[in-house]
Amino acid sequence: MTSVLSPPPHATHATPSAIDAPLGIWLDPVEPQVAVREQRDGKWETELLAASDDAIPPAVLAPRFSGEPVRVDRQWPPHPRGCGDRWPPEARVEEGRPSGRLPIAYAWSMLLGQRAAGLEPWRWRHAEGQSSLRPAAALAHALADFAQPWRPNVGDPPAAVVVPDGMGEHARHALLLELRRLRMPARLMWRSVAAAMAWCDAWADQLDPPSNLRDATSNTPGSVLHLHLGSTAWQFTVIDLVWRSTAEGVSLVPWRRAAAAPGIASFGLELLHRIARRSLQMSYQQPTAGRVWELVWCTPWLGRVIDLLSEPTPKSPGGPDDGIPPLHNLSPHVRAREFLRQQWRQGMQQLFGPSREDTGMVKDHLPPTPTLDRIRDWFATQRKALGDRTRVGAVVTGPMARILVDGEPLGLRYLREVWPKPMNMLLAGQSGTPVGLLAQAAAEHAQRMRASRSGQGVSTPHFLDTLPRIRIAAVRGGKLVWIDLMDDHDQPMPGGRRWHRFERITGLTVRPGRASLTLALWHADFDTVHTVAARLPQRATQPTPYALSVNLDPGQGHPRIEAMPLEGAGTGPATVDWQTLRDTGLSPDAYRERAEGGKR
Repeated sequence: MTSVLSPPPHATHATPSAIDAPLGIWLDPVEPQVAVREQRDGKWETELLAASDDAIPPAVLAPRFSGEPVRVDRQWPPHPRGCGDRWPPEARVEEGRPSGRLPIAYAWSMLLGQRAAGLEPWRWRHAEGQSSLRPAAALAHALADFAQPWRPNVGDPPAAVVVPDGMGEHARHALLLELRRLRMPARLMWRSVAAAMAWCDAWADQLDPPSNLRDATSNTPGSVLHLHLGSTAWQFTVIDLVWRSTAEGVSLVPWRRAAAAPGIASFGLELLHRIARRSLQMSYQQPTAGRVWELVWCTPWLGRVIDLLSEPTPKSPGGPDDGIPPLHNLSPHVRAREFLRQQWRQGMQQLFGPSREDTGMVKDHLPPTPTLDRIRDWFATQRKALGDRTRVGAVVTGPMARILVDGEPLGLRYLREVWPKPMNMLLAGQSGTPVGLLAQAAAEHAQRMRASRSGQGVSTPHFLDTLPRIRIAAVRGGKLVWIDLMDDHDQPMPGGRRWHRFERITGLTVRPGRASLTLALWHADFDTVHTVAARLPQRATQPTPYALSVNLDPGQGHPRIEAMPLEGAGTGPATVDWQTLRDTGLSPDAYRERAEGGKR
């Protein structure tokens, strides 16, 4: 089985044909995607960068010494740090403990699992002490590294970065802050919206627009279902479609009408680690935690395995579909593929059976692998929530989606758990649909954003978003009430445009001696009330009434909240500092009871 285990010969990297071009990036843990929009002969075209043969799963290396820059490692041969070798010491990987290498798979999992303040870092203990790397910083460095070939010396072009559905506001804010520190301007784009845009490009011509386009909420032909089967998490999202009148005519655009439902952890990463362990055993190598880690994260093995598992088995001439010759009669390539399929079946039995041996994973930074019953219940919940809504198509993405099980893509099999007879479907990596369709849609968004800012493009949005539900505590008539910070939270918002609150919020007062205005927020991201502060230019000498103005870029992190003293007040304006976000541990009702009881 050396054909599965051996890294390929060194390959030359693809060279971008343009440096000042809008980018779309989806930083998948296994198969990252980068797409570029270019204008050729007066027409915009999207070019998807193919991964080189020596690509390894991207990882970020934690600095070992003070002042050492953060490095991104994504090509074979890897940097020795955290590669699993026994020498040098910085290469060693101890069982179940973080090393100097933070794979992007772990960075995403950590960031998505930390919805409140803090964002615990990846900690690496070494001979000189301890180094740490925050997941948002790691992801930002990786994104900047992928975008570097297209960043000109003066004035960076916009980049649209695809992010998972359900990514909390605080996590998005942290990622954008880190990107700004690296001087990489970027816009975040929901993964489901990118998938729905790709679907519209492929299938919109099959639908007939209505004759009356006055009401956006009623001019919908139905919804597109997006199922993402990632290596660490699965997500199911419903995106409505809306007919919109544009300068070019009538077009079909996605509308992210509501926040994504909770996803579920994937069994993919643990299963692939088990296959790696078995592959090492079959090649007469000791499957230690370090060797498994090295094979999965520091060689092109992981991408190769997914590609091989996604290849169809050709029919035997004149024989049944399952008439595969014995392994020893097959070519090394086909032999490796059939070996991996055997290991997939055996690994599934072990994964959901009593065997729980160590597989070289750092499980503290990954969600626990779900049971089969938990997976069935999750799909049943999605099917029930979908109800009788009209569906016009589906998009299935993720490296696990195209893996063949009994000759059928896993993505199609799981999609039928929600929609028994899917139609008008895009399955990334199958039937001519590119793996990089998410990055391609993001590149188109980046290009339109750039054209709109320069005044060269039409102002009509190509997707609609929905504002988050955030309420703020204010005193009205001596009682605490919750007021919607975004009073248009239930209305469609043009994607990529800034929203401003029409009326300022009043009913807020700074007490004498206070140097900050503290706001209590009831945020849909959290189960409990949080507080956040705006530091004043000077301490208040008397009760000072304030009014708030609010604006927000939908999907781009926290809103900007400015506190302005009312006329005649004795102190100056202030802006909310989201780094001061704190959890009170109280439910909205409990917080109101405490406030009205005078215990604030």
